Amino acid sequence: MITSSTVVNSVVEKLRAALARGQWRSGDMLPGQRELAEQLGISRPSLREAVTVLETLGLVRSMPGKGVVVLEASLDEQPATDSGVAGASLEDVLQLRYTLEPFIVGLVAQSISSKEVGQLRLTLMDMREALDANDSEAGMNAYIAFHEELFTLTSNPIFQNVVQQTSNALKQ
Repeated sequence: MITSSTVVNSVVEKLRAALARGQWRSGDMLPGQRELAEQLGISRPSLREAVTVLETLGLVRSMPGKGVVVLEASLDEQPATDSGVAGASLEDVLQLRYTLEPFIVGLVAQSISSKEVGQLRLTLMDMREALDANDSEAGMNAYIAFHEELFTLTSNPIFQNVVQQTSNALKQ
């Protein structure tokens, strides 16, 4: 069975290999989402998730409205796609999140818009529906989505990196 994380990991490795062989150089823009997704034979959401992983690895930077630019980075020095969390347990992830979340919530509360609050509520409703339906996969996806949305609202790339790493650990 091919899962979405398997597809994303495969795409990450394909894009890393293309970067390593110089298909795109530092400062180059990757092809648009539609074109690149078609070239790779994947969905745009899977491509976006793979780009997020590459961004976490410091290989590319998403520039809203402009595209994805390749950063100058030594691919040999990059960590594996699991970002060093392969041995992390659920307890490890939860301890980190329980430690950071009160601060993150306080930070976000200072600048969150009503639209952003609404989006967080919708994601919480998705978690509730999954819980009520006893659908653990949908629940985990909603849980991850909620935390990614919350940490993204800080606009702090370090927090965003942390949530991406913990999300990867949870998916594994």
